[in-house]
Amino acid sequence: MVRKSSKGKKKVHVDIFRDQTFETELLTCDRSPIFGRFLKAKSDIQKGTKILNEKCLIAGPKIFDKNAACIGCYSYLNSIHLKCTNCSWPLCNERCEQSKYHSELDCSFFVERKIKPPDSLKSIEYGAIAVLRTLLLKICRPKDWEKLLSLEHHNDDRKNLPLWNEDIVAEQIIREQWNLGDLFTADEIHTVCGIYEVNGFEMGAFNTIASIFPFCSLITHSCIPNSGHFENVSDETLEVVSLVNIDKNAPITMCYDWCLKGTDVRRRYLLKSKYFYCSCARCNDPFECNTNFSTILCNNPDCKNGSVVSTKCVGLANIDADWKCRKCSKIFKVTNVRAIVEKYEKIGETLGTVKDKENFLLKCKSIFHPSHFIPFAIKFSLCMAYGHDAGYTLHEMSQSDAHRKMELCQEVLKILDILSPGNILYELQAAEVLLSRNILESGRCPKTLMRKRLQNSLEKLDEAIIIFELSYPMRMLAESAKMSTRLELIHFIKALK
Repeated sequence: MVRKSSKGKKKVHVDIFRDQTFETELLTCDRSPIFGRFLKAKSDIQKGTKILNEKCLIAGPKIFDKNAACIGCYSYLNSIHLKCTNCSWPLCNERCEQSKYHSELDCSFFVERKIKPPDSLKSIEYGAIAVLRTLLLKICRPKDWEKLLSLEHHNDDRKNLPLWNEDIVAEQIIREQWNLGDLFTADEIHTVCGIYEVNGFEMGAFNTIASIFPFCSLITHSCIPNSGHFENVSDETLEVVSLVNIDKNAPITMCYDWCLKGTDVRRRYLLKSKYFYCSCARCNDPFECNTNFSTILCNNPDCKNGSVVSTKCVGLANIDADWKCRKCSKIFKVTNVRAIVEKYEKIGETLGTVKDKENFLLKCKSIFHPSHFIPFAIKFSLCMAYGHDAGYTLHEMSQSDAHRKMELCQEVLKILDILSPGNILYELQAAEVLLSRNILESGRCPKTLMRKRLQNSLEKLDEAIIIFELSYPMRMLAESAKMSTRLELIHFIKALK
């Protein structure tokens, strides 16, 4: 990488790719010495607008993955009971034999070149399918091949990194094992691997699909993005939606990494996988836009929990700079900070029960700022656990559990309002409604005050529905919320008149 439409908005499709120029009614392509080619707004764009809807150029099983996968839909296979009647590669059902890329590109090619599937359920050959399928564009769809080659591959940087060895394995499979050296050069294979690594989108419920969307690949990165991208499984497109109001000529941005990680984690990932050092406003601020998302607490007994942050956040040369307590000036080696973060991240990933997560948060209190991304992730998880997990469903929760859910949702929402809008509003209103019902039944609150509480919950629910409607995967939940949850809440409010 250079790395929905609200009602009444026109549906925007990409239908041009002339001379490597990109333009739609809402977007235009520009060039920057920093970003290279990037997309920017042609006019002011309102929050919630579908600004791009692009069909996939090419897709296949996840690159370099050894798991057996259906050649049509790329779902993982625990066993092979069905094979393509033409080429014998595995399928999960009969419909997948007619899937677009398999039927149009590789099926007849497998037969012609006598390329058989591996005998084992674990083989790197499955991870080479997407590379071969993409190379076949050169033969079967030359114009799409030209589109693909317009994307960055960073081969000069990649050849000095360990991932290059995986490229070499793919090269050996395609050129030697499958005997296709007469059709595809080593350089072409490395270029395709690089394009997937730098520009690829991992799709599907379990990220098992490697895919290329050339136009979306021009959207530049920011750790506080102004757009989000969502997979629309109904028509196999990628939707890009504005998450905030975007001014005319402003770059369209998305987050290439999980934005709910700390700056040091994000920056090192981006440098390793996307070959650039992020210098967005959030990364250049040691306090991450006043969220303290990376702040740890000083362990100096005389300091009493001073804030420890990086001493230098600007410039690639400072990526390994020491950290410093802003209160007592104690210096912390970055290696020690990373060791603490990695240790507690691993522990957090193993927690299963509500009780374990709450105990973990107690341990974090003396180590991390309350808003640090590690305790934040656990709080985010607990927002869902209270009201859904066994023993903590909405019908089973105690009054104190409901208060805790609401408290957690409010804490998480403060951070998400800055970094990433989400569905915590939906969980928050659920906790508020439950508390209101309990208070009403106890007779401890006047009906007029109760109506105000519930009206506030309704406003949060409506805002949550708007957020859900931005994303294709969440639209069904939005419709459900409108048809059931919202109507029930309105009926509850009216009953209090």
